[in-house]
Amino acid sequence: MVLYSKVVTVRDKQLEENKKLEQEYIEEQKKLDLMMEIERLKALKVEEEREAKKAAQRIKGKEVIIEQIQERTIYRMKEQEVRDKERLQLLANIEKMKKEDEIQAEEKRKQVQLLMKQAAEANQQAIVQKEKRKVEEKRLEEEIVAYQKERDRKEYEAQIEAQRVRDEKEREIQRLREL
Repeated sequence: MVLYSKVVTVRDKQLEENKKLEQEYIEEQKKLDLMMEIERLKALKVEEEREAKKAAQRIKGKEVIIEQIQERTIYRMKEQEVRDKERLQLLANIEKMKKEDEIQAEEKRKQVQLLMKQAAEANQQAIVQKEKRKVEEKRLEEEIVAYQKERDRKEYEAQIEAQRVRDEKEREIQRLREL
């Protein structure tokens, strides 16, 4: 009986020690899992920050382009205003010349016709220039849209690649856990 009691006591201690070792192993695995999860979250945070920076850069680029378009529009409006003022001044001069010199009416009529022809040519040239600017603006806008689509496509491909890498890493971690 004494021997049996000793054997049972030794066996109980071994069982307790085995449970303790198993519990320590489980706790160590939990710590490792927690560390891996922290690293994964850090990597996700870095990726999110990178995406936020890219989004901010896209917004900034868009704002710069919009600002440039607005500046060009204002510049064209000012040019048109100057041309309008010049045209009005030209017409005012023609009227003044008519009133001042009745004697030279015929000569003045010839000059007026010449000036009107020049004004028409200037207007025609202005219209042609305006049409050229419209075509150029449209082309520029199409290039901007194409550039933005290409950039979005590249970003989408980068996201897919990043997801594939993450999936591969998770599969590798899963495989390592199974080992």
